[in-house]
Amino acid sequence: MRGVIRTVAMVSCVLAIALSAARGENIWDLQAVNAQGLGTHPKVGADPGADPASSPNRVTIEGIALNAPDELLNPNSAWQVYVQAEPPDQGGIAAWAGTFYNPTWPRYPFDIYPGDRIRINGFVMNARGKVNINERHSALPGMQFVVTKLASDVGMPDPIVIPNLAACNSFDMTRATGGERYQAQWVRINNVQIQSGTWGPNQSLVVRDTAGSTLTMLLSERGDFARYPAPSGSFNVQGIFDQEDLASPFTDSYRLWVKRYSDIAIPSGILDSIWELQAVNAQGLGTHPKVGADPGADPATSPNRVKIVGIALNRPDELLNPANAWQVYVQAEWPQKGGIAAWAGTFYNPTWPRYPADINPGDLVMIDGFVMNARGKVNINERHSALPGMQFVVTKLASNVGMPRPQIITSLSQCNQFNASRTTGGERYQAQWVTLQNIRYVSGQWQAGQSVVVADDAGATITLLLSERGDFSGQSAPSGRFSATGIFDQEDLASPFTDSYRLWVKSKDDILLESADAKRWNLYR
Repeated sequence: MRGVIRTVAMVSCVLAIALSAARGENIWDLQAVNAQGLGTHPKVGADPGADPASSPNRVTIEGIALNAPDELLNPNSAWQVYVQAEPPDQGGIAAWAGTFYNPTWPRYPFDIYPGDRIRINGFVMNARGKVNINERHSALPGMQFVVTKLASDVGMPDPIVIPNLAACNSFDMTRATGGERYQAQWVRINNVQIQSGTWGPNQSLVVRDTAGSTLTMLLSERGDFARYPAPSGSFNVQGIFDQEDLASPFTDSYRLWVKRYSDIAIPSGILDSIWELQAVNAQGLGTHPKVGADPGADPATSPNRVKIVGIALNRPDELLNPANAWQVYVQAEWPQKGGIAAWAGTFYNPTWPRYPADINPGDLVMIDGFVMNARGKVNINERHSALPGMQFVVTKLASNVGMPRPQIITSLSQCNQFNASRTTGGERYQAQWVTLQNIRYVSGQWQAGQSVVVADDAGATITLLLSERGDFSGQSAPSGRFSATGIFDQEDLASPFTDSYRLWVKSKDDILLESADAKRWNLYR
């Protein structure tokens, strides 16, 4: 038995070494610093040699991307992604490049999203208190780092909870405590208040905790902070722990870089998560406690109302006849997930219209109302009641914020099946803006208000619903492969509500032919 144990231990050791070699350097090791806050790893600032592209002093790291390249800084000026290690490694590191040193731009991928697993190969250098992957301020192609997406949507790491501000706003080169321990990682700080500073994008504020310790909070210049008021009381906040120390020794100037307002949680709560509202069980029924919950004696002020904020995907008159129904799909602002529709019909309304007609695709809206199961999805609606208190409230927060980038679906088997976990399947895309690629027309009448069947190269099929308000009539179905962009939807008429997925296409402009050389053009222009 002892021999078996020894063999197993040796095999485990070999596997660990092989895994380490595959992943390259440990991020934790690369971030080690001396008493001056300077990196001690031998590859920090090491000579790139005569051929930088194949230099043995390049490093390779793997981990989870904490931000998109356009989430913190203006992508026209800089590319920066923070990467957090996965166990057994720990720590975090940033990769940064700026147009200031680049003759061509952009030259790094912009399809990196929070929660993606990525690999980066390049050189490391001291950068204001931390060790970064960068080009050493050189325009030479060989100094470029290489970014590879290994897997999409693996998931963000759980934020590391920092117990108090004193634990992170100090220097400890051992990293047993202090800011170096949390460098370039996804963290959360609870129960802080704003002490000073200006609230808004690209602004720094000072926050303090109940013990009186303070820390700088940097609001991303790409964030949506101008749309919301500053928290007036205690709040929790999550973000990327960072350091920007401009002078030696590089032992202070720690900060929390906050991406957007949704990373700030007011303890009393102001918004409901669209993704959580759309959660379903094995029968396709909503599991959120507010789905179908009792409106109470005063529905207008009921605690069972929900409040969501997101991007409108359609005008009220783009999908259905506004003389009969009002419906707008709202997608959560990325990186939040999910989508939800708000619907009301004249069938239950004594007065019509009573919802705004000036909502346009790309507007930022807030909707306050009740949620109910609706043929396989969870909708905001009036519960088929004419009572004024059951009405939902639509508020336009900002015009023309911009449509979300469509989620690309290359295989219909990804979306035309049911999976309650939403790791794949139709529930994952419910009520969101998506593009189906490389599909072909199979059957059905190609005109407004009709459903047609399309298939991909593997033979999987799905329904396209051509909006009754669209300009499809008088046009023939596309021949050959094409892509279709629209709102992913479900209209299942019988329990269990686990099928009948479809893509609701608004207009002919959302149908694009695919050419043989992978370029695309509009089918009808």
